[in-house]
Amino acid sequence: MGSAAVQAPFVPVRRCSPPLRRPFLLLTLNSSHSSSVRSVRCSALTSPAVKVKSPRKKSLSKGSTKQSKRVHAVSLEAGPVSVSSSSQNTDLNYDEVAEQLENIYKLSPAKVVEKIGEGQDGEFGGMRLVRGKRRKAKRLSMEKRVAVKRKKNEERIVEDNYEGLLRENLVLWNLSGADWKMMKIPPVLKFAEQTKLFKLMQPMKAINELKESLRNDLQREPSDGELAAKINMTVPELGRHMKVGQAARNKLIKHNLRLVIYAINKHFAEFATNERFDDLCQAGMNGLITSIDRFELKRGSRLSTYGLLWIRHSIIRSIPASSFTRYPHTFQSTKQEIQKAKLQLLFDLGRTPTEEEIAKKVGITREKYQDIVKATRPVYSLNVKHRVTQEELINGITDTYGFRGDKSRRQSPALLRLALDDVLDSLRPKENIVIRQRYGLDGKGERTLSEIAGNLNITKEMVRKYELKAFMKLKHPARLDYLRKYI
Repeated sequence: MGSAAVQAPFVPVRRCSPPLRRPFLLLTLNSSHSSSVRSVRCSALTSPAVKVKSPRKKSLSKGSTKQSKRVHAVSLEAGPVSVSSSSQNTDLNYDEVAEQLENIYKLSPAKVVEKIGEGQDGEFGGMRLVRGKRRKAKRLSMEKRVAVKRKKNEERIVEDNYEGLLRENLVLWNLSGADWKMMKIPPVLKFAEQTKLFKLMQPMKAINELKESLRNDLQREPSDGELAAKINMTVPELGRHMKVGQAARNKLIKHNLRLVIYAINKHFAEFATNERFDDLCQAGMNGLITSIDRFELKRGSRLSTYGLLWIRHSIIRSIPASSFTRYPHTFQSTKQEIQKAKLQLLFDLGRTPTEEEIAKKVGITREKYQDIVKATRPVYSLNVKHRVTQEELINGITDTYGFRGDKSRRQSPALLRLALDDVLDSLRPKENIVIRQRYGLDGKGERTLSEIAGNLNITKEMVRKYELKAFMKLKHPARLDYLRKYI
């Protein structure tokens, strides 16, 4: 052996003959039916006697005609037969051939048992997979892939929002001893944000309704496992829905506390500066919570409109319950109607209306009007100081029965003088001086317009204008009612 043969490793070489170039012929398929097996065979692929011609190159000239889309098929029953006779050639359409092949594909089995090799005991076979039933998923288009990715990002953002909602609003503020006038109230939410929070509350409402029905059926408090099994949900999922709904409810309550302040200032103005203001705010908050629990988005109304009704209703019911004298809650609503009628008649008549006019305007009798006014009259302590004179109210009480003789009659002009000083002090400085000097209320006698103008270094016309403005202010019903108490 040569040196080259020694160095080269011994590797078995498999020689393969080059593939033969076969003509593009589609032959007729014949199928024979046996007992339960449908065997499909091809009559002949090609004949050894047929000479294969080399395909011609396509011409690129414009005048070249397209080749026919029809193919020649040869049908042979058995054995190789030379395709020499042109009478056996038939024209077949591509669509017909494709339909037949599709039918054959559907009828053929997915797996075929074939002979693989031969062992000591004989032949043994193996399974060969012809086609699989699971098809590869089609790749999504660019728009759909972008939409899927955007949806995943939105779900991640929503999950982060849920975590923030639970962290900030899971526990409601303790407003039992809060000062509502000094408390910082969050701003009102937008309509879209309120709608989103109400949608988060819906699962919690449905779970609470189901829990109430189970309590009535079982005559006991249902457990979380029973409740979760009833709605086909796990216990952690049930707890998360309850927490998210409670956090959304607390956030709606905190951001709508301004409705309570607005309702008190509009419908209960006499209590806005009273020590009972905080109590009314607590009652209004109860009405706000009730309105949020009962609010439904499908009704088409806003929370501010629906909440004001419940806030006002809750405050009206709380006033008689916490007052010194117990009376029906309808008296409080009638009293509000009386106040509105009194204000309307004051503007229409230009004077303080009488009891008969107010009762007629409201639609009640005079006796009922007096009962309502007497029952709803606020109760004050006698040791409370007057807001103007800073004297206790007990010092202004006179002896109407005359047990103290003439001393009680001498106290009445003194109180009237103090009340008149209070009313004049409520005017502007120049108006106060003009009225006092004009009518001698300063103890130095009455003076003419010229003297007053010289004292104030202004013209007589300006003195007359100040006098007219002062009289217009003194005719105000509030000042007149204040003076009538001491006459």
